[in-house]
Order: sequence, then structure tokens, then C-alpha cells
Amino acid sequence: MPQDLIPQVSTSKVNIPQLVAHRGYSARYPENTLLGMGRAFQAGACYVECDVQLTQDGVPVLFHDSELTRVCGVPGNITEMTRTQLNDVSAHYASKFGAQHGRVHIPSLPELLALMSRWPRRQVFVEIKRASIRKFGVELVFNTIVEAVSGAADQVIIISFDYGIMLRVKEQTTLRTGWVIEQWNPADLMLAEHLEPEYMFVDHECIPDDLARLPEANWRWALYEIDDPVTAGKWIARGASFIETNDIGGLLSAPDFQKSRCDG
Repeated sequence: MPQDLIPQVSTSKVNIPQLVAHRGYSARYPENTLLGMGRAFQAGACYVECDVQLTQDGVPVLFHDSELTRVCGVPGNITEMTRTQLNDVSAHYASKFGAQHGRVHIPSLPELLALMSRWPRRQVFVEIKRASIRKFGVELVFNTIVEAVSGAADQVIIISFDYGIMLRVKEQTTLRTGWVIEQWNPADLMLAEHLEPEYMFVDHECIPDDLARLPEANWRWALYEIDDPVTAGKWIARGASFIETNDIGGLLSAPDFQKSRCDG
């Protein structure tokens, strides 16, 4: 892929803030689906984020929860079901969208990467979920995800709350990484110095109010989940480089973020 088509990682201050579509265009379309991802790209998202769980037979699929209930409206644990069984389940998120989107397929990670091959300037943050790590172990999950993304490394950044798997990815691959921290505390910031991720994700509500500016570091700060442009703009002014949002179309239509679009 020509290098000028790939958004480059830099530790220097960015002039144009970047927006990440959280689980796709999840404000309007079912999360972690090809429908939601495609609509995010059509809206102009340069970056999307997805969650990945492993099925019982080791297929990486896009799904946040381990349980199917919230999104699919049926009982079942995704780590205890096969890919074939999941093909009979719809991820249309009826409790949020009703029957608006009809039947919606639970996609595999390779299916998402195949979609992204049609959008060569776009990037995806692939979050490895801890439920699958607890169920199958770091080694199996690591090997499965690395193999799945091997043909699309230029478009993939691996992220997770799990420090152990992030350390494995950092030490044993050349993939870009982002660590997601649950709380704002000095211990995690020290661990991050050792991990040296390209990105650090944190819930903006966890950051102390009296912190005037995010610390300068060898990574780029990504804050989630922010859906209004005023709050997003305040955090950009305080040192965030990336804003992760459910409403990618809404933020990209705001004047301060129109230059963050990827078109074509």
C-alpha cells in the first residue's frame, strides 16, 4: 500500500484532531456490525474501533459482551458457541433500534478487514476483550488475532484493557498498539512508560478535573466516549489527539471537526 495513503503515527502535537467511530456508527446502527462500520466510513470516519471475542471454535468475531442478551435479545455466551451457531443469531440490537435494521449478521474479524480493503485510507482499533482472554488464555487469543490481521497490518492497531496481552503484542509483533486504562492513576502511567504503546485510551470522565492538560508522552491520548463537539473540543485543547465517539456523523458535521474527515 502506498505510504501516503496511510495515516501516520506521530508523537508530535497534531493540528487536526482525529475521531474514532466507537464500535462503528453506533449511535444510529447496531454496534460492531459491518452495517455500522460501513456507515461510519461513508460518514467520513478515518478510524473505527471494534471489539473482538473468540467463539468456542476459535473464530474472532466482532462483539463487545460475552453474553448475547443485550445486542441480540437471546440467551447465550459467545465464547461457548460456534461460528455456525452464531450465524443463526441477529445482532440488530432490538432494545435500541427495534426492527429498523432487519436481520444483522455478527461479522468475523476477517470479514471486517475484507470490508476495509475497499477503504485503504481507513484504520481500525481492534480491542481484544478480556472475557475471551480469561476463557481461552493469552497465547491462544494472541495467536488467533495476530494471524487474523496478518494481511492487513497497515490498517490495524491492537488495543486492550489487558496489559499482559498488550505486552505480548508489543514484544512479539510489529503491530501498532494502544493500551486502554480503567482509571487514572500513577501506577498505570508508569506501566505505560514500560509498554510504550502508540496510543493510550482512557475514559474522559476518569481524568481529574484539576488536570489542566494531559501529560506529554511518547503516545497519543485517545479519550472515550464523547458525543458532543463542545466536550470534544475542550479535550482536544487539553492535549487529546483522538476522540472516540458513538456519533461519528454528528461530530464530523461540527465545524471544528470537518477537517478530520476521510473522503473517498
